[in-house]
Amino acid sequence: DFCSSYPFCLCCYDYPSTPFVRINERQAELMKETHCIIYEVDFEDIESKYFNHYLPFSKIANPERPYVIDNGRVTKLHRGRMILTDIDLSMVRQSYRGEIKFVRAWASHKAPLDSKVVKFILTKYANKTTIKGIKGQEDFYQKENQFCNSIFGMSCSNVLKTGVELNGDEWSAHNRNDDDYIKFATEKLDGMKRSYSTLFYPMAVGVYCTSYARKNLWENVLKLDWSVAYYDTDSIKGTGDEVYKVVEEYNKHVDELLERSSKIHNIPMELYKPYDQKGICHPLGYFENETENGLLPKFITLGAKKYLYMDSD
Repeated sequence: DFCSSYPFCLCCYDYPSTPFVRINERQAELMKETHCIIYEVDFEDIESKYFNHYLPFSKIANPERPYVIDNGRVTKLHRGRMILTDIDLSMVRQSYRGEIKFVRAWASHKAPLDSKVVKFILTKYANKTTIKGIKGQEDFYQKENQFCNSIFGMSCSNVLKTGVELNGDEWSAHNRNDDDYIKFATEKLDGMKRSYSTLFYPMAVGVYCTSYARKNLWENVLKLDWSVAYYDTDSIKGTGDEVYKVVEEYNKHVDELLERSSKIHNIPMELYKPYDQKGICHPLGYFENETENGLLPKFITLGAKKYLYMDSD
């Protein structure tokens, strides 16, 4: 399991910091080191190179047969179009053979999040770590944990969720095609664009947070590949001893990112690597082995979020 995967990504990576502007293919190549780039691409005769597959079929626009789908993931596809971040595109290029054609792109200058946001996340992470398991502190732990984890959700909130009205005794739903709904949506979106919270923490932050987390997960999945029995947002389950080497290598990379973030934001490393009540250090973002005291004798899965296992005891 990755320890607080989304909070780690928010604290240690760079995010879109300016309005997105349309760019061409040559500009995209020149700006890839300094900007976050959203791509629209066409896939043509792509096929997975690995036992595990990256692309979700549900995100492919206008898929053309023949295609092969494995538990919702693309194994093989004749044609299709997709909008994705530069982070995801790099993973797709690594995971599939075939043609990926540029259609259009948008770019935003990338920069670390505001230091106030990073310090808030780290403070909540340190607080929940130090009081976890202490009798009488359960409610405080839950509160700090919720604060830490809800930061990501703030950037991905749907501002158009209010679509039902009560007029007298009658309920009515907005028709998404009528003029009233368009007026309602326009007012909501205009209000969002003027909001301090949106300027401070735009939706693109949440989009890139999930991309970084997927990249971290996927790079480790590929290193293990045939050994992997199951993976989802922040965990991998599988067989074989090579996992210990993969975990060690990944955590060295995490240490480098934690040091970088600490220097950028001038935040002490103690908040990145707090200790629990037993004196055990829990670095933010570490890949942790949950079965140190014995392997799982049995594991069964039917796909993401659908699994059973027998514990070592």
